Amino acid sequence: MKKLAKSGVDLSSDERNLFSVAFKNLIGARRASWRVLSQLEQKEQQKHNEENLAVLRQYRHKVENEMLAICKDISDVLDRYLLPVANNSEARVFYQKMYLLSQVAALNIFVGRPTIIAMLQSFQLAMHVKTQQKGLCWRIEQRVKKQ
Repeated sequence: MKKLAKSGVDLSSDERNLFSVAFKNLIGARRASWRVLSQLEQKEQQKHNEENLAVLRQYRHKVENEMLAICKDISDVLDRYLLPVANNSEARVFYQKMYLLSQVAALNIFVGRPTIIAMLQSFQLAMHVKTQQKGLCWRIEQRVKKQ
């Protein structure tokens, strides 16, 4: 999929969906591993088993680095190859959403889910306000045109 995405042509709807599924599968597997490792790390910490704890931390960091590399790679492909050739608004929105999801997945490693939820809610509120303002501006423009 990455090779196709780098070809410089806009992907069809089916190809975009396959690209998205491939990304979600790559990240999903590592996210599941990361959760298991984090839980095991907490249990070993409670047992004060420093030997196992060191191994688990090392492996968790390896999984985190893999996740970050995947997110960066996807973001780069979207930014450099797919967004510039997106020829319709549906494709651009799809790629922007996917770009946002890759950034959220990367952030999740460092700041945690509650922080990300708060960030997304703030973003949604800002978009809602912007949409309402746009509607208000449009109504004002229509009134001015009628006069």
